[in-house]
Amino acid sequence: MSKKIKAKEKLLIIYGAIMFLLTIVFVPVFEVWGREQEIIRMGHLFLFLSFNGNGKVNGFDTYYVIDYLKALYRVGAVTLLFAVMWKLLSEWEKSDKTQ
Repeated sequence: MSKKIKAKEKLLIIYGAIMFLLTIVFVPVFEVWGREQEIIRMGHLFLFLSFNGNGKVNGFDTYYVIDYLKALYRVGAVTLLFAVMWKLLSEWEKSDKTQ
């Protein structure tokens, strides 16, 4: 038996790594302050650092709010891309078996 990693297994490993990066390491956030939640800046942050405030603005503490819409859009786009690649690999494997 060969211990070769198949193309679909490689694809799953790459997908898992990208999902880890998008959902844990580079989470889109807003830094906000005040009662009206005015946005100071937008950026990406490690998920567990988003619990800490960054400082004060006009006597108000600042805090991070996760941009769920952007995060969901990014996860959906990457999932769609990998689903198409998975389907193509499945079709290519079928055509290789028939020949």
